[in-house]
Amino acid sequence: RTTDYNSGTTVKLTAQPEDEWLFTGWSGDIGDIDPTENPIQLSIIESKTVTATFEKKKYPLTVNIEGEGEVLEEIVNAGRTTDYDSGTTVKLTAQPEDEWLFTGWSGDIGDIDPTENPIQLSIIESKTVTATFEKKKYPLTVNIEGEGEVLEEIVNAGRTTDYDSGTTVKLTAQPADEWLFTGWSGDIGDIDPTENPIQLSIIES
Repeated sequence: RTTDYNSGTTVKLTAQPEDEWLFTGWSGDIGDIDPTENPIQLSIIESKTVTATFEKKKYPLTVNIEGEGEVLEEIVNAGRTTDYDSGTTVKLTAQPEDEWLFTGWSGDIGDIDPTENPIQLSIIESKTVTATFEKKKYPLTVNIEGEGEVLEEIVNAGRTTDYDSGTTVKLTAQPADEWLFTGWSGDIGDIDPTENPIQLSIIES
């Protein structure tokens, strides 16, 4: 806006930012006045043009990763902090690596369902969000035919135990007295069924 003043008038200018905005400085015909000073006083002895600059407040959004995966967003990457203009809406999409599952968000997500994916956050303050990924788990069921047992730290005869994907399990068949181990059957792949012990890589049910 333009205002006419009598020559020699001293005018006091005060920059007042709106909510979620910050005053960053003056520019134009301010002479040797510090551009960050507020308010300023100008002596009007000639035509002057002064500009007050305001910028949106910026808040950091920190996205952390637990497990293996990534969080997709135009700017934010795993473990990185990015400043956003106040009021910006940021869409975060969790993408697990192979053999991992996204289990949920934690941190500054407000009343958003932590298992929702993707989520949208309104950045009106500093926020830290964590995406958690867990290894897929698959069951290993060991059955016994005849009399004997299968030795392994966790798995026992006829029991199902879930293992993290990629776990290698060593199974040792031990026949009871007066019994002989004759072989393995089931999901043993190309392992020789008479081999004992055997090692299985648990990468699927």
